Amino acid sequence: MYDSALVKAFHSPLFKGVDVYQLEQLVTLCEVKSLISGQSLLEPGQENHTLYIHISGSLKIYLEQDCQHSFAVMPGECIGEMSIIDGKAVSAYVLAASDCEVLAIPELVFWRNFACIPEVIKNLLMMLTERMRRRSQALKEAHRTKDEFEQISKEMRAAGHLQKSMLPRKRPYFDNPQLDVHAIITPAKHVGGDFFDTLDLPNDQVMLVVGDVAGKGMPAALYMMRAITTLRSLVEAEHPCEKLMEDMNEQLCLYNEGNTFVTICITILCKKTGKITIYNGGHNPAIIRRTGGKTEVITEAKGLLLGAFGGYKYKPWHGKLSAQDSLFLYTDGITEAENPKREFFTMERFIDEIKALPDEANLKPCLNHLYHEVNLYADNADQSDDMTLLGLRYLGSETDKDSN
Repeated sequence: MYDSALVKAFHSPLFKGVDVYQLEQLVTLCEVKSLISGQSLLEPGQENHTLYIHISGSLKIYLEQDCQHSFAVMPGECIGEMSIIDGKAVSAYVLAASDCEVLAIPELVFWRNFACIPEVIKNLLMMLTERMRRRSQALKEAHRTKDEFEQISKEMRAAGHLQKSMLPRKRPYFDNPQLDVHAIITPAKHVGGDFFDTLDLPNDQVMLVVGDVAGKGMPAALYMMRAITTLRSLVEAEHPCEKLMEDMNEQLCLYNEGNTFVTICITILCKKTGKITIYNGGHNPAIIRRTGGKTEVITEAKGLLLGAFGGYKYKPWHGKLSAQDSLFLYTDGITEAENPKREFFTMERFIDEIKALPDEANLKPCLNHLYHEVNLYADNADQSDDMTLLGLRYLGSETDKDSN
């Protein structure tokens, strides 16, 4: 049996949708901490390596020690999450306005045991969003002081760190010498709607994904989190690849009251044979560069964007990569990057740059060159959209390698 404090912690929004049995095992790694009225939980400049969940009593956040304005921490909300996300010192005072209790989750425990649960990461981002909305309203009523704006900016950066943590972090992306894979992603704001993923599949296959959620900022980031967790859940369940797009679309259509949608391009490659299958849901067409500079724009893979209309069947394109062929997936932030005259970089210019890439060069400098050319064209104009570029160079099968 658990005491009443832990039972209340179970009802925190952070744990919404988490299996109760799994949660019961995890809370044994945490402890309940009691505070008396007036006691400080966190102070500016202090190193913090704990995520706290407010269980009972009254907690308040003060940006300055003698500041008259404070933000109430509601029961179930998190405290200290930004420190464990960005690794920086505490920037505000957190004081007990009455006797209260908090659940203390050590940083290592959170990242090793809690953060691997998709619902926890998604809920944490939603809680950050809701807190920012409440504080934005409070700032309007308090005439928006400079320090308060800085606090909101810090939380936006923390949300960006959290979103970035959902992207592939392992380098190289695949433990296979026959695949050279690199990616570049730059959001237009602290958080954005672009994403990419690299996933291992059964039967010597790999998956590369690039997506773009409609809109920018926090709403797009939330839907991006939903899209990427839906995709990974289907892949982890070894869902049939030929039904992946259809079933992902069905799930994203559910409870989509905001009518948000995502465009996505999914590529499946067999490492042994080079056979490739591409699915496209309203996204920019994939580009294949053959040895010698010949390019193929894969427009045959067509389909509706995801999250808008259910019951749609996606038609794939099938092909094959030979040794030293390259594949490029990207978002419209690349082809529609604007210069100071509001002119687009364009698809034609992007293809010309891909054609001019050297054969048999490492892919990373090639991607850096493409990204550099886009920024050179933009000529310091404000970035109007997220930019993502994911590339793969197929070095051939082991048989091809041995024959050389």
